[in-house]
Amino acid sequence: MKIWLKKFNIGFWLLSLVLAVMFWLYVSIVQDDEIEMPLTLRPPTFEGQEALLDEREILVTDGADIELQIRLHGKRSDLALCTRDTVRAVASLDAIDEAGVHSVYCSILLPDEVEERVRVVWRSMVYIPITTDIIKNDVFEVLAERGGVKVADGYKLDDVWTDPERVRVRGPSEQLRKIERAYVAPVRTDADRTVSFLLDVILEDDAGNRITDGLTCDPSSVEVTVAVSRIKEVELRVGFDYGGGVQEGNAAYTVEPGTIWLTGDPSVLDVLNFIELGSIDLANATDGQKFSFDIKLPNGVTSDAKLDAEVTVRLTGLATKKFEAANITLAGASPPEGYEVVPLTQSLMLTLRGPQAAMDHLDEYVIRVVADLTGKPLAIGKQDWLAAVYVDGSPEIGAVGEVKVTFEVVESTPSDTIP
Repeated sequence: MKIWLKKFNIGFWLLSLVLAVMFWLYVSIVQDDEIEMPLTLRPPTFEGQEALLDEREILVTDGADIELQIRLHGKRSDLALCTRDTVRAVASLDAIDEAGVHSVYCSILLPDEVEERVRVVWRSMVYIPITTDIIKNDVFEVLAERGGVKVADGYKLDDVWTDPERVRVRGPSEQLRKIERAYVAPVRTDADRTVSFLLDVILEDDAGNRITDGLTCDPSSVEVTVAVSRIKEVELRVGFDYGGGVQEGNAAYTVEPGTIWLTGDPSVLDVLNFIELGSIDLANATDGQKFSFDIKLPNGVTSDAKLDAEVTVRLTGLATKKFEAANITLAGASPPEGYEVVPLTQSLMLTLRGPQAAMDHLDEYVIRVVADLTGKPLAIGKQDWLAAVYVDGSPEIGAVGEVKVTFEVVESTPSDTIP
């Protein structure tokens, strides 16, 4: 045992412990003299603050963060219990009934166990200056910024909006007056569809500084919708009704404008390669003639362009010549009983068109004008009727423009009978 004690020097350690305890007792009992101690307190506690806000809608806006400096006098053992956490500064707001600058008395509360033995011999201030303000409400329109939204190639940013469009902000009137705008700042890269998401509302003053102190926003977040559409350049076309001697290969056209930019549903635009404006009857068209068309857009697409176009027809490889046609037939006429059809047109001056070689050998006797009245109800009296022109042996030749014949439905004249 003695060897073990000697090895680990246990006696030395026991002696040191005893001496330390005796020294502590000496300092605590014999040397517990009175001294002064400086202390920095936490910001004061304001009594009645909730009632002031709830009943009078008044809020402390400045002075709530003041830290008092004090000096305490007492015995060392008592002052050891006085710390930043145990000594409190307390101010009552019961006397405040309006907004403005006020001086409120601040009490220093010591721990209960030393309250009668420790005293405050100095303090940096007795009355604390505070500023109060009236709580008010105001409504602000929420602006939706577009700068942070970048769309993918082939797409267009239509709009950015919020729901709701306005928010109610509550806070000190002085803070409310600083608000220049309320906004959200969505950020999207390569956007290729319409999306909606929540964003916090940002409040800023006229210098672009964010304002947050003492303000509450209702709602604090709004739903932001970024509307994106597909854009596509689509060709404008027309169709031809061939006639009047014009065959495929003789006719061409130009459109002004030749294309139109469309915006809309991707499912519509992805399969839309052209828009047909309409059809042109070439029997009634001449070289260089212009036709106007309205551009009719499919459902689901829009355009910022003017919705009209002009088509110019070009005819090549054709010759025209005037002929007088006397071979006029009213075919299939079925007048009412007791009536007959009397032709009034005996000849017509026609403009025929076709390849130059065919026109050079054309004679008038092969030209026929036929008005087909088959199955058509005929009114009593004089009337005009559209007729077709045939060139026997030269089907590639046709008449330019409409051809009409005139006839009259009259009461039949009884024929003379021989007894």
